[in-house]
Amino acid sequence: MNGIFSNQSLPALNSEWFVASASTDHQIASSIDRSRILGKPTVHLVLDRWSQMIVGSHVSLEEGFQLGCLLAFENALAEKISFCRKLGIEISDADYPCHHICESLLLGFTPTEWFSNSLLEFGVHVKSPNSRQSAQNAKIEASLGHDILSLGSCGASDRQLNGILDLKQFRRLLVQYILHYNNHQKLEPYLIDEQTDQHTDLVPIDLWNWGLCSSSNSLRAAPFER
Repeated sequence: MNGIFSNQSLPALNSEWFVASASTDHQIASSIDRSRILGKPTVHLVLDRWSQMIVGSHVSLEEGFQLGCLLAFENALAEKISFCRKLGIEISDADYPCHHICESLLLGFTPTEWFSNSLLEFGVHVKSPNSRQSAQNAKIEASLGHDILSLGSCGASDRQLNGILDLKQFRRLLVQYILHYNNHQKLEPYLIDEQTDQHTDLVPIDLWNWGLCSSSNSLRAAPFER
């Protein structure tokens, strides 16, 4: 993952998220009728800027881009053990401990009034990125987009993959990728505290856990109901 950040350029752990979206070239088939092609999905990922953990996701076949982003945000609030179990994946809370809520959401697009008001219901404010943040987020989005394009390929061509996966199977692949990324993806040097010259292991989950232990601010509990 590109980017070298200092604690002076980032907010506290889990206080600021941003959305990364990527289109795929895979044609998704209906789970009922495999001959029926539903279209190419768009993947929306929500990341914590401080740790670069992927805290939420959504796979969308709908045309509404902002709706997909909002559903990814809502997934970020969800408890992940039951979410993964519905996809046939068994995890512990330590594998994916992200079910809290941020203070602000950084968006690279102009949200509609409906989108902003939906976030305000959760007490979350929309922010526009500055030029440096936009550059950082673009690098991260490009890297994630490259990984998303290769989901499930294993050397197969896009044409060979067309119609092979239904939406649930694709979502399962995406969550498996997220778990691997959060727990194993090596990040570039990430200086946490310049004053003490203290570093953490350069993996999102380790940064998350380090930030959780080091931060004086507790994570905000997500509302169970809107």
